[in-house]
Amino acid sequence: MITVAVTLLLCISVFACGTSRELSVEYPPIDELLIDLSVFPEEWEATQPSFKHPPHAPWSGPGHLVEYVRQNFYSSSDLYTGVIVEIRRYDSGQSATREYERRLEVVFREDSYTWTTFPAVVHESTIADHARYACSEVGCGYFARYGVYTYHCGVRIHDTDTITYTDLLPVLLQAIDGRMALALDNGVE
Repeated sequence: MITVAVTLLLCISVFACGTSRELSVEYPPIDELLIDLSVFPEEWEATQPSFKHPPHAPWSGPGHLVEYVRQNFYSSSDLYTGVIVEIRRYDSGQSATREYERRLEVVFREDSYTWTTFPAVVHESTIADHARYACSEVGCGYFARYGVYTYHCGVRIHDTDTITYTDLLPVLLQAIDGRMALALDNGVE
């Protein structure tokens, strides 16, 4: 009888002290955060999204990557012109911030290229926690953190007679913010 009473008392005290469960956050399917083909000129095509993330570098720490998706968009008339999009979801905002800061130096390597912005392209994301866009002699890049997500976009235009960076970048960056707003509006942070 005493054993039953002690067990019951322990169960009640554990319940009362709050072994509270964290509310699980519902994340949208990561491929729904990809921009769609309507952002690009008519002759552009897209690959199927790939969910196979790149190998984890042993020197970069434990990671905390939960989900990954990559998709390529390209001009069917000029295969050297295209956009690569990678979205990564991490287990927490803290992990996403740590990975953003670590990868920022890799995405915009100062020892390899000089990175600048186009005066005609002004982009200040109103929803990203951190964001940077810049261009070098090999193309343009956009890297941002939105809550638990990092978003990397690489743009290379070979023939500027068909489309220019100043034509594509404003539309592209606005479309990325629009897609990521969907995730953030659903309570994801």
